[in-house]
Amino acid sequence: MKKKAFIILICITALLAGCQNTKTDIANDISTDAGSTSTHDEDIASIGISNDGDGDDFHENQWIFGKGFSSWQEGYKAYIETAPDFPRYRLIYVDDDDIPELAIEGYCEADGCLIVSFHHGEVNILHTLMLGFSYIEKKGLLCNSNGCQGQYYDIVYSLSEGKWKCIFSGGRYTYDLGSWDDEAGKFLDFHYAIDDVEVDEKTYYEKLKKIYDEKAAIYSFCDGCNKEEFITALSEY
Repeated sequence: MKKKAFIILICITALLAGCQNTKTDIANDISTDAGSTSTHDEDIASIGISNDGDGDDFHENQWIFGKGFSSWQEGYKAYIETAPDFPRYRLIYVDDDDIPELAIEGYCEADGCLIVSFHHGEVNILHTLMLGFSYIEKKGLLCNSNGCQGQYYDIVYSLSEGKWKCIFSGGRYTYDLGSWDDEAGKFLDFHYAIDDVEVDEKTYYEKLKKIYDEKAAIYSFCDGCNKEEFITALSEY
């Protein structure tokens, strides 16, 4: 979805220019801090954006924080101590193992959310576009849906062995903001695309529903604690 992705990015940038932390800023901050304070310096692979080989970095905002941690508690504590301070932290269960994922909510839409996973001593980070996300507990599925100014997206990830993979990449958009119809409650000139292929509305939602059942999803943050409270809580596990 190169063209649609570019449009959405312009929209997000214009709307959220006042937010202080961007995704690049966050990655750079973590890289700097991790290099000076982590006890796993030799194992930190990279702080940046990597992809799964499909050539679309827009949907692959994930990286490896570090390896060689003896427990998920140790790995998560090391990560949040080097990352910037954010308002809310909570544990969620995305896949079906007994190890929780850590969800961190940013201050504003431009920050997005950080979803931290752990597998065999390795800590991985997924960085969502904007704040909106949901997940289907124990099914290994997470959906990042959001947008603005007539440009919206739905990105579904699967989680397996601590790694995230994009399995649905959809966009809903209009080039004519004036086509909004109050009575219909929608834009009359509205388009849908899956993996850069335009489809009709029915096909779009049928394919999305087949992959991701929104009725079974848990939405973003219902609660959470601050950084200090979360670090303290980790000692209880």
